[in-house]
Amino acid sequence: PQEQDEPTALTEGDQDVKTIPKDYFLLKTQRINTERRDNDDDWIRLRKETGDVIDGLLKGAMVVEAQRINICMYTTGGEQVVNNFSEIGKAWKYDGSTETASKVNRALNGQFAEKKGYEYDIEKKVMQQIKVQYPHDAMGKGCIAMMVVRRKSELAKTTNKRSTKTHEGRIITKRTTIETKDEGQRKPKVKESFKVINNKKSQWYDKDGCEYTGDTKKKYTKCVSENDFLLTKIAELEKKIETQRKVQSTDAKKWGKEAVDLTNQLIEADVLIADGVIGQSENHPQKKVITIKGPKKMRAPQRLQLKNLNAKKRTTAKKKQIEDDPEDAPLNEYLKGCQKKQKRNKDKMESLGLVNVSKKQRKIANKKCTFDHKDYLSYYKEDDRRYCKEGNDLHKVKCAQCRFTFQETEGLKAIIITVANSAYTCPGRNKCKCKHALCSNCYKRKLIVDDPTDRRRSRRNR
Repeated sequence: PQEQDEPTALTEGDQDVKTIPKDYFLLKTQRINTERRDNDDDWIRLRKETGDVIDGLLKGAMVVEAQRINICMYTTGGEQVVNNFSEIGKAWKYDGSTETASKVNRALNGQFAEKKGYEYDIEKKVMQQIKVQYPHDAMGKGCIAMMVVRRKSELAKTTNKRSTKTHEGRIITKRTTIETKDEGQRKPKVKESFKVINNKKSQWYDKDGCEYTGDTKKKYTKCVSENDFLLTKIAELEKKIETQRKVQSTDAKKWGKEAVDLTNQLIEADVLIADGVIGQSENHPQKKVITIKGPKKMRAPQRLQLKNLNAKKRTTAKKKQIEDDPEDAPLNEYLKGCQKKQKRNKDKMESLGLVNVSKKQRKIANKKCTFDHKDYLSYYKEDDRRYCKEGNDLHKVKCAQCRFTFQETEGLKAIIITVANSAYTCPGRNKCKCKHALCSNCYKRKLIVDDPTDRRRSRRNR
C-alpha cells in the first residue's frame, strides 16, 4: 500500500498534476529533504524548475518596480532607466546616495513588505506552471513559499555585494543583536525602514529617505512613487479621457434633444398636410402631437413621400417630352431671348466672313507650352518659307533672340527662310501652338554658349 506522504500523480483533464507533501524540497528547519532527493527520481528536475520560475518572477517584479520609481543607471550616453536585474546592482554600485538607497530598498524589500503573503501568491503561480499541488488536508507553510523568501534575501545580498569596490555601502532591514538588546525585542522598526552601513556612518532611514523617527502614523509627503514620471503621464492621460467622456455625454444629450424636436416638427407637418388634403370638418377631432422620450430612428412622413414621388414623376415626364420633340418643348421668355441672340450672332459672323472658333481650338490656343525653351537640341529645322504666309504658323513670328521677323519677301528687319538660312522652331509648335523660334545665326550662338563640353584649354607658362 502507498503511504500518505509519498507523491502521487493525478489527471485533471489532459494535464498530469503531481501531488507532493509540503516538506518535499525543504524541511521545517530550512534544510534540504535528503530522503526525497535520494528516493524520488523527479526531485532534481522539479527543484531546478521551481528555482528557475521563482527567480524569474522575483526579478520581474523587482525590475518593474524599479522602472516605476525611475531608478537610473549612468552610462556613457548619460542616464538610462534600468532594464534588468543586474542594472539595479550597477545603479547602487556607482551611486551610494540616500535617494538611490531608498529606491533600491523599495524595489528589493519595500514592495514585498507592503503585500502580506506575497510568497503564497508566487507559490500558486509556480505550482500552476510546474503542475504540482499539495494535498488538501496538509497544514503549515509549504516548501515552495520558503524557497521564495530565501531567494528574495539572496537577491538583496547580491546587490549589496556590488558596492564592495566603490562606496562599500550595504542596505539592511533587520536590527543587530546589540540594537535589539538596547531598544528591546518588542519594539521593532517601522515597515520599509532601512539602514545604510558604510565606512563613514551607519544610520537608519524611513522609506522616503529621511532620518528615522519611529512614528507609525507619519504621513509621507515626498513618497518615492511620486517621483515616477510614468505614473504622472498615466494620470494626465486618465484626466484627458475623463474630460472627453464628459464632453461626449453632454453632446449626446444635446443631439438627443435636437432629434426629438425635429421628429415633433415632422409629425406636425405631416398632420397639416393631411388636414389640407382631406379637409378637416368641424366634427373631425384634432390630432395630437406625439412626443418621443428619447432619440429614435426618424421616418419621413408618408404624405411627404407621396408628394415627392408625384413631383419626380412630373419632372421625368417633362424631360421625355423635351427629348422627343425639342421644338415643341415649352420655353421661358429668357431662353427665347437667348436663342434669338445666338441666331443674330451667327448671321453677323457669316456676313463678315469670319469663322466661329470651337471650344477645343480655344483650349489648344490658350494652352501653355510644356517644352523647355533652353533645350535647343530638340528644336525642329524649318526651311520652307511658305509657312510665313497669312493663316500659317510662322506668319509675323519674330526670332526670340534678335527680334527679326520671318517673311517670305524682303523688308525691314526681315529674315527670309531658305535652305542655308533656315529657322528653328519649338517642338510644341503643333501641340501647344507655340511660336518660339530662332534664326540660324542665333541658334548657332546658343549652341556654342550653352555647350558644356566646349571648354577652353588653360595654358601655363613653364
